[in-house]
Amino acid sequence: MYNAIYVVRGGDIISNNISIQSSSQSDIAIDKTVTVYLSPDFIQVVDVENQHTIDYKKLSKNTVLNVRTGEVKTITSNKSEKRSIDSIRKTFSKLSLLINCNYFGHRSECFISFSYAHIISGYEELKRDIKNLWARFQRRNKERIPFRCLVLIEYQRNGNPHLHLLLKRLDNCTLTTEYVNSLFSWTKGTIDVQRLYDANGLAEYLNPFIVSKKREQLKFYKQGQQIYRCYGQFVRPQKIKMTAKEALRLVDENQLVEYQSKAYLVLNDDVIVNKITKKYFKKGVKQNEK
Repeated sequence: MYNAIYVVRGGDIISNNISIQSSSQSDIAIDKTVTVYLSPDFIQVVDVENQHTIDYKKLSKNTVLNVRTGEVKTITSNKSEKRSIDSIRKTFSKLSLLINCNYFGHRSECFISFSYAHIISGYEELKRDIKNLWARFQRRNKERIPFRCLVLIEYQRNGNPHLHLLLKRLDNCTLTTEYVNSLFSWTKGTIDVQRLYDANGLAEYLNPFIVSKKREQLKFYKQGQQIYRCYGQFVRPQKIKMTAKEALRLVDENQLVEYQSKAYLVLNDDVIVNKITKKYFKKGVKQNEK
């Protein structure tokens, strides 16, 4: 269970008493209207029990009204360079969907980490390094093999960044460590290349809202900073509303298999105000790998 800041219009902070707690109940009623994120090889079904968990109405510059309870709260404006927690949460939610829709644990995929041996000067240096890294990669790819590449910025506790890169050969040929090292040139620190075995597990590992030890890095993301960037052809999931029964029909039509189901409760001042359930379906996942 962890605490989160509830953020509304313009990054205003209303309450820091919102918390999340895992739930063992992950069933969804068959006639319930759900949100579905759909791609040919991946479907995510999301059921939000109460679509209007906390409905605030702004009364003045510094006060809001909770229309459910009648409670008036004072808000604190977040005018610093830091991004709002809500903005970062949405970014990592989109990132998880992108990873699940575009990476599948094939031998054509790998996960690369680039570290710095020095303290970098700031975000501008980081942007140049990412741009140069990809440009050198393209120059070394003399066979013009099509690749899909996602670069994510992460921070250490001291505020110094490192880079994670998800790479996929779109011709589905095996990516070896030796071949990947030959395509990249990185002299600013170390480079670590690993097989990408579990795309969903990696998406969760990279999400600071799931991995508590990564949560400290949130304070280092600045306003206007691009947390991740994509190179090459990516599949973008379609977001649609339908019943859970219709969603399961799509799962069958696309020959997908459920490999994960999770649910969590949203609490406000220790009172349960919502329940969110997510189900994940993917192609090529065996039943015993759930």
